[in-house]
Amino acid sequence: MNSKTPYLGLGKIFLRAALLTMGFLFVGIILTIFVLGFFAKRYISAFEAAGNTNISELKQIVETGMKIEPRHQSGNSVFLILGTDSLALRGDVPPLTDTMLLISVDYDNGEINQLSIPRDLWSEAYKTKINALYSYGPEHTPEKPEQFPADAIGELIGVPIDYTVVVDMNTIATIVDALGGVSVDVEKSFTDTEFPNPDVDVTKVTDPVILYSTVSFEAGPQLLTGKRFLEYIRSRHSDSEEGTDDARSRRQQKALSALVESAKQKSLLTNPSKLGNLYKLYNNSFNKYLSIEEAVSIGYKFRDQVDSLKINNHSLSVESQNELGVLTHPNPRFYDNQWVYTIVNEENFKKEVQKKLGISSHE
Repeated sequence: MNSKTPYLGLGKIFLRAALLTMGFLFVGIILTIFVLGFFAKRYISAFEAAGNTNISELKQIVETGMKIEPRHQSGNSVFLILGTDSLALRGDVPPLTDTMLLISVDYDNGEINQLSIPRDLWSEAYKTKINALYSYGPEHTPEKPEQFPADAIGELIGVPIDYTVVVDMNTIATIVDALGGVSVDVEKSFTDTEFPNPDVDVTKVTDPVILYSTVSFEAGPQLLTGKRFLEYIRSRHSDSEEGTDDARSRRQQKALSALVESAKQKSLLTNPSKLGNLYKLYNNSFNKYLSIEEAVSIGYKFRDQVDSLKINNHSLSVESQNELGVLTHPNPRFYDNQWVYTIVNEENFKKEVQKKLGISSHE
């Protein structure tokens, strides 16, 4: 047997496993493994230089990842994605989690379910919005600050969290630019005149001209740069229906799916420098939350379902005059004049979360 055969086999395995390991940023690392199927010296050298790695190290990562089993306490692997609010400077105020997303990976059915959790959801146990839980992490779980919000939210939804990943918004922009932009089909036009300017210390500046800028999006397909991608997923002050947290959550899920599709393009395989940069970015930004070997193990579990993989986007139901829901918006005066969501009934809330994450089917 030719000595190259094992490497070629591994390349085919990960070519078939090129979905994003959980419908999110981790696709970059899975794609880098494709390099094992290529033997052009120039290609490998370019990848190794850009990724600050070597082919022997990648081979070991793949072999280890193929042997380990992803964590899945509830039958599915459940991820909590915490997007930190670092676009605007906050002085000494700890970062809030501007985005909170639950992702459930069902290996049996080949499905990924995404569920946005409102950042303004009130935690009765801690008397705060859940977007502040991450800031309590250094006090409760100092060696792993993300563990505290994971435990608190896991208890809230009745489902243990297997992986918690903290994502700085600027890192998302870097990934988008590293991919050459991401194509997003903007569903509805909107304009936001109060989008926070980057690199402005909100604790020292009060002039709205300095604090804010105007961003606009026209309906239709468009290629977004990293900067525009962040504006699309973070805007929340337009004067249309796109100015709600629910609309923003839907945009975030839509943009995430678009990011997945961009990262799955086979043309990426022909650019070893771009692949190497993505590998290094993952190693520097995400490896401490989800090791590269674990990311490979997730991709390997999906190796036979790439073409049939389904990504489902969900949101929680909100009570109104005409509809029942698991969340409601109470009078702000009962919550220090804060705009919050509260849970109508804890049991029904947990049931809806678990149903939308596809967890109940395993019970």
